[in-house]
This record gives sequence, structure tokens and C-alpha cells, in this order.
Amino acid sequence: MSHEIELKLELDPKDARTLADQGLLRESKSRSERLVSVYYDTPGGKLRKNGYSLRVRSTPDGYIQTVKSLENGAGLFFRQEWEAAVDSIEPHVEELARTPAGEVGAKRLRPVVSSAVDRTRWDVHDHHSELEVSLDDGELRADERDQPVCELEIELKKGEPAAAFHAARKIAHHIPLRLGVLSKAERAFALADGLFGKPAKAEPVPVRSDMSVAEGFATILQSCIRHFRLNEPLVAKGRDPDALHQMRVAMRRLRSALSLFRPAVADEEYPRLREQLRWFVGQLGEARNLDVYLQQDMPKQERKHLLKLRNEAYDRVVEALDSRRFLLLMIDLTEWASLGKWRLGDKANRPLPPFAEKRISRLWLKVCGHDNMSAMQDEERHRLRIEIKKLRYALDFMQPLHVQHGRRQKQFSKLIEGLQQSLGRLNDLVTARSIAGADVSQEVDARYADERARCLREAGKRLNRLKLTGPYWTQSPRVAAC
Repeated sequence: MSHEIELKLELDPKDARTLADQGLLRESKSRSERLVSVYYDTPGGKLRKNGYSLRVRSTPDGYIQTVKSLENGAGLFFRQEWEAAVDSIEPHVEELARTPAGEVGAKRLRPVVSSAVDRTRWDVHDHHSELEVSLDDGELRADERDQPVCELEIELKKGEPAAAFHAARKIAHHIPLRLGVLSKAERAFALADGLFGKPAKAEPVPVRSDMSVAEGFATILQSCIRHFRLNEPLVAKGRDPDALHQMRVAMRRLRSALSLFRPAVADEEYPRLREQLRWFVGQLGEARNLDVYLQQDMPKQERKHLLKLRNEAYDRVVEALDSRRFLLLMIDLTEWASLGKWRLGDKANRPLPPFAEKRISRLWLKVCGHDNMSAMQDEERHRLRIEIKKLRYALDFMQPLHVQHGRRQKQFSKLIEGLQQSLGRLNDLVTARSIAGADVSQEVDARYADERARCLREAGKRLNRLKLTGPYWTQSPRVAAC
């Protein structure tokens, strides 16, 4: 068994042609080879359900069978792998049995996806470290589906992991690089399942009760970045409104994680990263607001005008996505979460569960401080909505720590989701008034008066029921007595 530490990045095939001319690689010798791989699993997907992938690859030197752990990542991947030389492209069960995946009992193996890529490698010495930089350009194929692949992997052979990020930045100053969040195995299975081209919701975050604060925070941040990147291509190429919504949710979750873990992670880099994220999220708001408003009935001429504004807003979103400022931010953020100086602090190395309970309870007490929904001004309801979002995201992050409270957890989650929806709709009505303009704001208010009254009643009832249900994550009388 070996541990593979690699930084995975994606790039446009047209940029791949100029990669060898970049300063980091220009003086390094390259070597190229054709790699054909087949990924195997049982008809029921037994291996991947248990966290493994099985690949047999044909190389110029023979066949290699590889088992890898399927651990979610965002950019930086730390994975276990088991390799064995075999004599054909078929899966070799006896070699599989020598790995932990052998305990899964996967006997009826079948090909799921094949890949064919041209791989170019460079051996790079940078910052007293040895790196292997690999460019894979080719495609995946599953039944009648195919998917192009153009990836750059920077694998650490010797030295400090920071060297991989240093190398990525050097290349990113010349070629746009985006963090890769899917291993080839995950990409292969997604292709086989027909999941490409569809907006992706947030996946469960794999935090554990035995994690430290640092481990929990890094896991959550990687999950948020993964959620964002799975939706980004659909916005950049297809301007999909559902994907934009999910992309925005991913960024809001990420910012909420920064706030939740602030006492443990606020080092000298923290303010800069937080401000950069605030800038980027601000680029998404206008397009999302127009998407929501355009779902309403309106005169044809007004819709035509707003569609023009929507196209211009999406142009600005794509411009921000393609900017060097944002692309470097994502690399910086991933390095900081994985290797930042904050990890040396005392709080970062404490157990995750008590830290999470204390921070979530602070959010709950803020929510409890609000009352009488109808008497609130729009701005106060907006603040309450933000506090509820932060609380909901924090509870989603820590859901695996509270599985023993399953019934109360589900009840609380259903109520807080409904409250967020009611307040969100009220905020949409305020935004609609702003988009419509002062000349017709009274007309807009009249159009939605009944809906506004209904949402206020629902929000008030849900907030009261939430207080009666009470927090399931703590035994503290002070926190429970809202």
C-alpha cells in the first residue's frame, strides 16, 4: 500500500497545448504515453458503495491493477492505493483479495467505464521538493456516453505538500486552472450513471466524532468547494439557473463555515480570504435575483427588458469565474484549509464535538432573540434569515455527530427549512419591489399583498414551533430555555 498526495486541476484543451512552454515545465524533459484503462465494479456497485475503485490499466510496460480509496476531495487528494502488476486488462480477483477491498466480497465484476488518455509527464524540482506533473488529455466512455478529460495532476514525490500549490500558482499565472473535485473513478461512475449536466445539491459532509476541529473544518471546506465546482460548468457554459442557485448556496455554506470556525481558524490569512469570498459572492446576486423575479407573471415588454439584464448579469458571473483573481483564490483557499498556520493553534487541535456544540448554541441563541414576525422591519427579518441560514448550515455540517437524536433532528430540520423558505420568499418580495423600480413599487406591493401576509403568518408559526421543539444537540439549560 502507498499514500498518494496529489493536487488535481482542470484546464481547457486549447490551453493544454501551451503547457510545456510555461516556465516551470519549459526546462524539464517530458515523456508521453498512451494509457487505456477499464474501471470495474459489481452490477450493484458494491465496491464504490464501500469506498473503493478498481481499475486495470494498459501501459507501454504492461498491465497494472489499482485499487484506490474513494475519498472526496477538492483539489488536494490524500488517498490510499494498492497496485499490482497483472497479465491482462481483465480484473484479477486474487490481487483484489490482497487489499482491504477484498473484504467487500465483490466477485461478479463487470466493466463500467473505459478511458483512453494521452499522458505527458514532467519531473520537476521546485522549492527543495520533487514533483511529478502529469497532463491527461483524452476521454471517458460508458455505453453510448462519452466525456472529454483534460486534467493536470501535480503529485508530490518528495518534500512538503505546499510545493504542489506553489507549482500550481506558477502555472495558473499563465494558464487558467480550476480545482478538480472528481477523481477519474468518480468521473467515470458519474458518466455511467448519467449524472453529468445536472445541477448538484450539497452532499452529506463526512465529519466524525473522533475528528479534531482542524480535520472537521478542512472536511467541511472541501465539501463546499466540491459542491461549488460540480455546478460551475453548468453556469459557465449553459447559464443554468438551478446550477447558479446551487453554486451560490455552496459559497454561502463556505462563508458560514468560516464564521462557525472563526475562533480556531482566524489567522493572518483569514481576513483576506473572507473578503475575497465576499467579493465573489457579490458577483452572483444580481443574476440570481433576476432568475427568481422572472418566474413571476409580467407584461411581455417588461420580461424582454429583464431577460436582457439577466444576460448581462450572467456575463459578469462568467467573467468573475474566469478571472485570475478568483482562480487563484480557490487554490489559496484549498492550501490554507489543508496546510494553513491556523492548524498549529490550540483550538484547532481540540476535539470537534464540544467545539461544534458551543458554536451552534451561540447561533441558536441569536435566532431565539427574535420575536413577533409581523412587527419586524424588512431589514430585521433579513438579519433573522441570515442567522437561520447559518444555523441550518452548521447543523447540516454536523449532522453525523447527532445521529442518536434522529427523530428530533428530523423534526427540527423540517421546521428550520420551512422557516428559511418563508423568510426567503418574503425577501424575494422585497427584491421584486427593488427590481421593479420606484414607479411601480406600490403596484408590486399590491400584487403580492396576500402572499406576503401568508408568508408572515407561516414564518411566525414556524419560529414559535422551532422554539418549542428546542435544540437537540445540547443539554445546556441556558441554551434550551429560549
